Amino acid sequence: MVSCGAKVRNTVLHRLLTLLWRGRVDAAIAYLRALDADQIKSGQSVEKCERNRAHIPAYVLRKQLGLRNASNRGRKSTTSAWLDHKNIRA
Repeated sequence: MVSCGAKVRNTVLHRLLTLLWRGRVDAAIAYLRALDADQIKSGQSVEKCERNRAHIPAYVLRKQLGLRNASNRGRKSTTSAWLDHKNIRA
């Protein structure tokens, strides 16, 4: 995503991931648009955030509510059901 130096890349990623973790997708998009053209490889990041806006949860809220933040919800429940069926405790 970021093309110039690890320090700049890490700063940008830290800020961006903090915004996304809190569910502030609009602020993340605005932040990406405000970056200089030489700090980002392509505009695909903005397009991807806009396209997936409805599917980006506020992970911090999910964590506070005790909900899973993993994307493997189906696999986890299937594995748990299989273990229960086999009387195996993880």
